[in-house]
Amino acid sequence: MKRFLWCELRCACLRLAAPVLCAAVLIGYNVPSGDAFEILGIGTASLLGGDLTDPENDGDETAYNPPVDFGGFDAEFFSSDEPGFGGGEFAYNVFDNLVGPSNDKWCCGTMFPQIVGAKFAQPFVLTHFTVTSGNDTDDRRPRVWTVDGSQDGLTWETIFSQNDPSAPLWDAHNQVIRFDSGPDFPAQSVAYTQFRVNVTATGATTGAFFQINEIEFFGRPADIGIPGDVNLDDVVDIEDYRIIRDNMGTSNGRALGDLNFSGRIGIDDFRIWKDVFSAPAAVPEPAAFSLLLAAVMTAVFYRRRNRIVG
Repeated sequence: MKRFLWCELRCACLRLAAPVLCAAVLIGYNVPSGDAFEILGIGTASLLGGDLTDPENDGDETAYNPPVDFGGFDAEFFSSDEPGFGGGEFAYNVFDNLVGPSNDKWCCGTMFPQIVGAKFAQPFVLTHFTVTSGNDTDDRRPRVWTVDGSQDGLTWETIFSQNDPSAPLWDAHNQVIRFDSGPDFPAQSVAYTQFRVNVTATGATTGAFFQINEIEFFGRPADIGIPGDVNLDDVVDIEDYRIIRDNMGTSNGRALGDLNFSGRIGIDDFRIWKDVFSAPAAVPEPAAFSLLLAAVMTAVFYRRRNRIVG
């Protein structure tokens, strides 16, 4: 219900011809968080594609031979076990842009932790990532695991953590799940040159006890302006809010409001702007705020009433 009211309030407010007052209403409202992670679907078609490891989706695993040749990939990969593509379901298969059986996945583990990651030539701030379950055997899915970042490969900082030994997050084979900065893990400000997935427990402890099908990392370069500054004029102001407002729900890119580089402009981008923006003069006194909020909610009520009557 809370999220429904927020959506109604936002939609009504965005139609007002007073963006400063509208921004004040939204700033004063505690924006509810979204669901914990997002299930994108099943199989290769549900991958986002174009992640940091292979922005052009043209990596050739047969040509991957660093440091001489990266085979079109934009990262150098590493793992605690079974390094390489292909092989007998080796670790780097999680970066091959494919979801399926056999050498489309990494399986099956020799000992915990099972670690796989990517090292980049420049630092990135992680904005979102996907992890895809294997094609068989539920007990092999990660249950206790983290996504970590590092600037030197020696010291690692936990970005995301999942710790439920009783059950995995995935409820189907070949299932792609997306995790976003803000709703699913703390919004990031530190840039790292390396990211890894570190699995310390699945539902099995012996035999073939582990598998992951695919991993995608997404992020923004470390030097992309001030958080919340959409138009890159070095000021976070109401003009930035207008750009986000006018492009809400689209995929028009960073210059038009995609502040977290998620591929879509939405509530999380507004949150980034809201957390930085500060304009006391734009925020009405309590009485004025109450009147404005009442007017907005009245407009919502009559719009919904007219829908029902009509």
